[in-house]
Amino acid sequence: MVNFFDKSKNLEDKKMIAKIGAAHLKDGMTIGLGSGTTMAYFVEAVAERIKDEKLNVQFIPASKFIEKIAYDYKLKLVSIDQINEIDFAFDGADRIINKKILIKGGGGSLFREKIILLSAKNCLILADESKFTDIIEDFIVPVEIVPFGFTKTVRAIEEMGGYCFVRKNKEKILVTDNQNYIVDVKFSNVNDLVQLHKKLKLINGVVETGIFYNLEFKFITSSEKK
Repeated sequence: MVNFFDKSKNLEDKKMIAKIGAAHLKDGMTIGLGSGTTMAYFVEAVAERIKDEKLNVQFIPASKFIEKIAYDYKLKLVSIDQINEIDFAFDGADRIINKKILIKGGGGSLFREKIILLSAKNCLILADESKFTDIIEDFIVPVEIVPFGFTKTVRAIEEMGGYCFVRKNKEKILVTDNQNYIVDVKFSNVNDLVQLHKKLKLINGVVETGIFYNLEFKFITSSEKK
């Protein structure tokens, strides 16, 4: 199994960033929750605030992984279809390019994460310093695809110049919360990520890409200087 997204790095930074992020909560808010290890720490931090300060806050999780953790901490959960707008969406990122474009999907929840971020009035990205870069070099873009005819979809992506790895959980193909597959696509010498996203979305079988753009992000780091 190829693992492009090591979630075990910088855990202490992630815990600190999660606590800083949790300080942004206010009573009465509706909060979108992304997925991944940073968000797991964030859920723990907000649960502590809610318990100590008796805050009335409701949450929309982007993944079953985060939903279970939030449920275990007794957070109030609602469906995205039950609300009109999200006050703040908190999420992590696998890579942040020029503070304008995110590469996401290492946790396998990119489709739902994108819907939540697009539905939020404010997008707050919790990220350690290692995630920021100004240079586009060789990189991996997670792409969510439908299972039916997935080999044809993979072939079409490779014809664009990508080198595809169908993501697996142990020996089995990983299935997302939407019952789709994730393909981790390695690209080289790509100068325009927005155009890459648009071209990928034109391929039959592609549901969504891990390229996030055209959103106003605020970044929360351990120093909050970004």
